[in-house]
Parts: sequence; C-alpha cells; structure tokens
Amino acid sequence: MCIFLVPVPPKKYGRKLSVEDRLWTIRQDGRPLEKYVEEFAELFSKVSYFEAILNSCFLRGLNEDTIRFCEPECLYSLVESINLVLFLNGSEFEIEEVHRRSYSPRPAPSEATVA
Repeated sequence: MCIFLVPVPPKKYGRKLSVEDRLWTIRQDGRPLEKYVEEFAELFSKVSYFEAILNSCFLRGLNEDTIRFCEPECLYSLVESINLVLFLNGSEFEIEEVHRRSYSPRPAPSEATVA
C-alpha cells in the first residue's frame, strides 16, 4: 500500500494558481470524463512527480458517480490507470504515453541539394 501526503494549497481568489496547485485541486465537477482527462494530462505533462502521486490526484478528482477501480494507485502506471477508468466508463477515448526524445538540431537542406 502506498501512502503519500499531498499538500493542498489554500484557496485564494484573484490569484493565478501554479501548475502544481492546479494539479492538486483539479476536479471533474460534472463535466465529461474525457474533458477532465484532457486537462489533467495537460497538467501532469508539465510536472515531474512520482506516478503514484499523480494517480492519487487523478482518482481523487473524479466525480462520485464515475466508475473506478479498487487496486492501489501504485499498481498501475498513470496512463494505464487513466485508460482503465475511461474503459470502465464506456469511453472510446484513450491516451498514450509520449516519450520525449532529444534530437540534435540539424540544418535544413538547401534548395540546391534538394533539387
């Protein structure tokens, strides 16, 4: 069993929340599951937290009536967890992990070499 203590920022109106604060406070709030997943994916791509913490944030933000799974958050990767919740709720939406590759910058070929 994995237990993580996650800080929850105080609500201060009129202040723009950081990506981390938005990640801790994001909720589905009655909107379609796919819209929640899109926003959550946008946020988690900007931070580098352990997947178990991100899983916990994702599951905590789901609506009460959204079907979930009963396994510990650390059993599945974040992408697997999100796709499982989407599948259990009848969604055809699916996300996949994108691995960032570092490429050496290369100059574009000149028109003379292309022709």
